[in-house]
This record gives sequence, structure tokens and C-alpha cells, in this order.
Amino acid sequence: MLSLFKKNSKTKIQRGRRGFTLIELLVVISIIGFLSTLAVVALKNSRMKARDARRMAELKQIRTALNLYFDSNPSGYPARTRSCSAACTAADLGTALGCSVANWTTLTTDLDPYIKLPDDPMNTRPYCYGYDSEGEDLFGLFANMEANTAAESSDGGSYDGLYEVGPEISTVGWWN
Repeated sequence: MLSLFKKNSKTKIQRGRRGFTLIELLVVISIIGFLSTLAVVALKNSRMKARDARRMAELKQIRTALNLYFDSNPSGYPARTRSCSAACTAADLGTALGCSVANWTTLTTDLDPYIKLPDDPMNTRPYCYGYDSEGEDLFGLFANMEANTAAESSDGGSYDGLYEVGPEISTVGWWN
């Protein structure tokens, strides 16, 4: 009988050790929280870079539409001085550049046969698109980027804070 009692007491001790301790659970939860924080930060940076890539692609599409306009109009590119989408005029950037939404609306009408002008992926302060041209054979397009990329300073433009597209943008200095 004594051996039977010892056997039962061992079983009771083993049953009490089946779960995790509170400290083990807290350690695991804190590790999961730390890893999820890292994932969210990495995802945010990826989204910013994706929106910047979209901006660059859309500016190239607008440039193509402007070249199609140029080919079919002997007077040159649409003469729309300091045109900016609506989000830019409310921003400090738009005010500093003297942007006009009315000119952007007219540019939208000018390019309607070739492209529907896109809105910036964020389309909120200060992210917007801008266009400038006196007509003839020169124009400049810009977009304000979110991430600090080499594209802003290596695009050939005269303003490091903007991604600029257009012929001869380095010599004209559109946004200075």
C-alpha cells in the first residue's frame, strides 16, 4: 500500500507542472510585441517607397501625354504657368511656388485626349503634382516625395526637395 501512495503523490506533482509560468508567458508576449513593431515600421517604409515609385511612374506618363500633345500642336506644350493640383496650393510648398489650381484644371482639359491626369497617391498636404511651361518646347513636372531617395537629387532638376521631369530642367530652374 505504501508503494501505491508514493505512485499517486508523484502523479499529483506531475499534474501541477503542465502549464507555463506567468513569467514565461510575459516573455513570449513581449517578444511577439517587439517583432510586430519591427514589422509595422518596415511596412510603413515600404508603403512610402511604393507611393514614391507610383509618383515617378505617373510623372513619366504625364510626360508622355505632353509629348503627344506637342506632336499634335505646332504651338508647343500647353502654356500653363505654375500649375499645381489642389493639394499643393494649400501647402506651404505650393504657396512658395505660386501654384494655381485653375491652371491645373485647364491643363487637365488640354491633356484630356491623351491622359486623365492622376491625383497624387496621398493627395494631401504637401503631396501633389505640379506643371510649368511658357509653351513652346520646354516644360517641367514635379512631385514631392515622402522618402528621402536619391531620385530627388539625381533627377537632373534644380530643386533637391522635388522629383522633377522634363526637358532641360537643369538649366531652366523651374521651381526656384
